[in-house]
Amino acid sequence: MRHADPSEERQCPACGGDELKPLGQGRTSLVYEYVPARFERQVHVQEVLACACGRGVVTAPPPARVVDRGE
Repeated sequence: MRHADPSEERQCPACGGDELKPLGQGRTSLVYEYVPARFERQVHVQEVLACACGRGVVTAPPPARVVDRGE
């Protein structure tokens, strides 16, 4: 699953600009979800964007965790 930054949060924290470009493939998270009688491994990718000013990076919020501190 891919997670994108909400459009209202797509601003550089350093300069406030909105010229953001993808920075690499994103941040990958593994989420294990219990489905009766089995666990499913889900791979989530958070979008990471870099500002054209070169000073700011914005990352999409991570998925919710079923187990606290779980991977």
